[in-house]
Amino acid sequence: MTRYWVRVAIALAICAAAIVGIDWGIYHLVRTGSCGSSPTYVTYRPCPPGTGGHILALMGGIFGGLIGIGVWATRGPRGRPSPVSLGLIMWSLLFVTLAASVAYAAYGPASTGGSGAQTTAIILGVIFVPMGLAPLPFALSSGSGRSSPAVRPVVVAPRPAAVVMASPPDDDEGDPLERIAKLGELRDKGLITAEEFEAQKKRLLAEL
Repeated sequence: MTRYWVRVAIALAICAAAIVGIDWGIYHLVRTGSCGSSPTYVTYRPCPPGTGGHILALMGGIFGGLIGIGVWATRGPRGRPSPVSLGLIMWSLLFVTLAASVAYAAYGPASTGGSGAQTTAIILGVIFVPMGLAPLPFALSSGSGRSSPAVRPVVVAPRPAAVVMASPPDDDEGDPLERIAKLGELRDKGLITAEEFEAQKKRLLAEL
């Protein structure tokens, strides 16, 4: 149990750090805009300090998310499975928070007011938010169908009543008329058939 929860905590921590790193990196890169430099030609304005770290945070967050999902997959089975997988949750969080980070960078208080960043934020919001939210209804509907399997009623068939077949009285015991009377009682109780009674009766009467 301890191993399970340790891996769950590690996986969730890695996935959370990955999402934060991706959003932090894209936020600063959108604010930075186009930049670059070359020892020969200067085509764009120079990149501000820390741009390389923002790019590394963006790329590292992507790989970190995959590592977190991998650790989650090794936690082992325990309890009731979740209807929505961690991979799908990461997918939704990635696209929705990316769109939110770009929009905050383009329209937030620290925005540079560039029209290019604002246009990019609108385009990414229109594309990324539906991409992130679209799989969730299907996952929830399919998960709810799996989470409560139908319980089949167990029908126990009644055991047939044991039929006790009484054997006719020993031929060598008692008077034949008394034995015929006893056979009649057995017939009346349903322990012997009428055919068996008639056969025994004829045999006993022949002994008189």
